[in-house]
Amino acid sequence: MAGVYFQFPTPPIDDSDSKLHATNKTSSSPTKAATNNAPRRKDLNTPQALAYRVRKATSKLDNGGPNSGEHMHIAPPLDFSFYSIGSFKDIDLGWDYPPRENVKKVKRSEDGRFESTALKLNNNLVQEWDGFDGLVQLLLKTPEELSWIDISFNYILTVDEILLKYPKLTILYLHGNGIEKLSEVDKLSKLKNLRNLTLHGNPIEEESGYRQYVLAKVPQLKTLDFSSVTKADRVMAPKLVARNGYGDQAAGKKKNRTESF
Repeated sequence: MAGVYFQFPTPPIDDSDSKLHATNKTSSSPTKAATNNAPRRKDLNTPQALAYRVRKATSKLDNGGPNSGEHMHIAPPLDFSFYSIGSFKDIDLGWDYPPRENVKKVKRSEDGRFESTALKLNNNLVQEWDGFDGLVQLLLKTPEELSWIDISFNYILTVDEILLKYPKLTILYLHGNGIEKLSEVDKLSKLKNLRNLTLHGNPIEEESGYRQYVLAKVPQLKTLDFSSVTKADRVMAPKLVARNGYGDQAAGKKKNRTESF
C-alpha cells in the first residue's frame, strides 16, 4: 500500500534581518571590491604584485602621502617623463618640454615658477647631473623644499653630491640607470631625511652584498627598491658588510686571487 505524505504549510519568514544583511553587504561592497583588486598573499612575488605595490606607493605620493611630518609634497609633481631629454639643461619650459598636465593642476607663483616639491624626470636619455641644480632653481618656487626626485630609467652613471643641497629629500628613485660602483651610495648617507630609495636595475645590484651595503651606508631608509627595511635588516647590515667586505675593492681582489688557485 502506497504511503500517504502530508506537507505542513511553511511558516512565513521575517525577512527584515535578511534585508538588513543585504543592505550592509551592499554598503561594504566598494571596500570589498577594492580589496579584491589587491594581489593575494601567495602572489606577492609576481610581477603583477610588484606593479600593484608600485602603483599604490605612487598614488600615495601623488596625493601628498599620509605623513606630513616626512616632508611629503602636497602639490602634484612636475612631470617631464618620456620626453627623450638628453640633458637637464635642455629643459627651458619652452615649446619642446612643457611639464605634463596632472589631474590636479600645479600652481605657479608670480615669477612663473611652480609650487611643487617633486620632480619626475624618468624615462629620458640623461647621462650626467650637469645642470640639475640650475633646473631645480628654474622650476621650483622653493627649491630647498624639494622632497621627491624620480630619475629612473635614464643613463646616469654616478650619484652626484649635488643632491646634498636638498636636505629635505625623502624619496629618490634611481632604478634603471648605469651606476656601477657601490661606493657611489656613500654620498647619500648625509641625506638624513631620505626614507625611500631605489637602485635596482643598476649594475651595482649584481654586486655581492648589494642590499646590505646600501642599508649599512644609508640606515635611515624605510624602503629599499620598494621593499620594506626591517629592524633586523638595520642591525645585521653593518655586521655583514664589516665581516664580508662588501663594497671593498681590496677585499674583492683578495677573493679573486684566492679563487684562482
